[in-house]
Amino acid sequence: PALALAAAAGGVAAPGAEAAEAYGAWAADALGAGKQVNVVWGEKSSRPRLVAAVAAKKGQVLATVEPEMVLSTYGGGTPGEEAWEKYVTAFSDECYMGAIGVIALRLLREWRLGEESTLNAWLGAVPRSVDSPLTWADEAARAAAEAASVRRMGDLMLDVDDDLALLGRLDGVEAVLPGGAPSAKEWRGAVSVVLARSAFVLKAGGAEEFSTPLVRVLAPLVDGCGHEAAAKGGGEVRGEPVGGLGGLGARIFGGDGPARSAGNGIVPKVEIVAGRDLQAGDAVTVDYALHGDFATRSREPARMSAGQWLEEQGVLPNEAFEEAAAGKGSVCLSFAIDKDDPCRSDKEIVLEDAGFPPSTGDLPPQQSFEFSTANGGEPSWESMQFLRLLLLQGGDTFILEPIFLTRVWDEMSMPYSPTNEAEVYDALIARCEAELANVKLDGEPETDPASPTTTSPANLCRVVAALETRALTATFDALKREREGLDLLQYYQERRLKEFGLDKPLDESEIVP
Repeated sequence: PALALAAAAGGVAAPGAEAAEAYGAWAADALGAGKQVNVVWGEKSSRPRLVAAVAAKKGQVLATVEPEMVLSTYGGGTPGEEAWEKYVTAFSDECYMGAIGVIALRLLREWRLGEESTLNAWLGAVPRSVDSPLTWADEAARAAAEAASVRRMGDLMLDVDDDLALLGRLDGVEAVLPGGAPSAKEWRGAVSVVLARSAFVLKAGGAEEFSTPLVRVLAPLVDGCGHEAAAKGGGEVRGEPVGGLGGLGARIFGGDGPARSAGNGIVPKVEIVAGRDLQAGDAVTVDYALHGDFATRSREPARMSAGQWLEEQGVLPNEAFEEAAAGKGSVCLSFAIDKDDPCRSDKEIVLEDAGFPPSTGDLPPQQSFEFSTANGGEPSWESMQFLRLLLLQGGDTFILEPIFLTRVWDEMSMPYSPTNEAEVYDALIARCEAELANVKLDGEPETDPASPTTTSPANLCRVVAALETRALTATFDALKREREGLDLLQYYQERRLKEFGLDKPLDESEIVP
């Protein structure tokens, strides 16, 4: 057959045979599946996976999904009346979850349309919810998730519930959404599917820079790409502008914030591109962490924190269990310029010139950094560089004058002034203390893959809490030690004097009577 479908062992995880057959036939006809990729149901997952149907070279386009089949902030799915798009726009203007909420609303409508949906065959293979903290029925497990990470998973749950209330408050929901406003269970399920199965689309050319335009999409075939770190050869999901308007219409900042409009608001068509040479039968993978917590302006491969994995995917990667078993740890902390900082605009110029994402709204974008048990808990040089600029104030801000602006970022890579350096250390120490007080570690985690409790909700929370607690403790201890020796460092003023040879006493020839 044009599309290969393999049922899960025992029929436990695979969708019904009829749904699988319908999706297979539709994908082969509408998406050309079977020419370059096949869809396969694995033994332990209800998620359809993609494998290469034939050998393919790195960079080769494996599949293309047209705009009308791509659910995004800007459209896609079954065409609706003008009132529907007006309702979506009104929801988008006020919702807390940004693109996630809008895509969840579009997905919910497609589910409600049933056989009338143009995506019905695909949606028959999409679960109504993903097992994650957002959908866990056990209140104790959900409470443990809320206390397991600095990500504040409880904040996501509040945002989801607030957006549900918004759906009911907006005028016309009964007219545009079959069946009216959703139940809490249905809405949380839709959001969980978007979190776990959506992808970030890249503008053609790849994600060589952090500032490459990205837009979150949920689309057939795309949701079947498994995870593989880019460093190991994971491919990419690439978007092309439609209508020749240029730009992709959205940018995602850090791992915590919603999408912010930064373009023309057009729906992209999506291409799945091979990240390495593939043989027939090889899995087609993408890097889920393309825009994870630890994505920075650097070209190093991004990766998601354990907290983000648990919150969005409801699972943890093998590396998380390996690190936990080895006594290691890592945590993601995010920072942003104070919106009321009198030097905010100058600091944003410095960061943008250094390759950080620009501000596109009232709030400055957050930047996330990894803090870990590696190197004795010492913070990365880039996180310190960022915080020195962030906390620059008072007389130290003279360096933000236009004449110095091009060298500011480089100067922040080294201690700038005794006052500034002390403020950076004190701020980080206080942040670690606060996060340690919030993250609750309820016993040591189980890391044996053979143990039936290893993947239980309670143990997943323990793994995340252990990793983050260890990293915060190591960072706190390192900062406290180094804080005592700040008077031994060389600062900007002394470096400049040495640069001009003015760091020594005047001799008699330099003294004018």
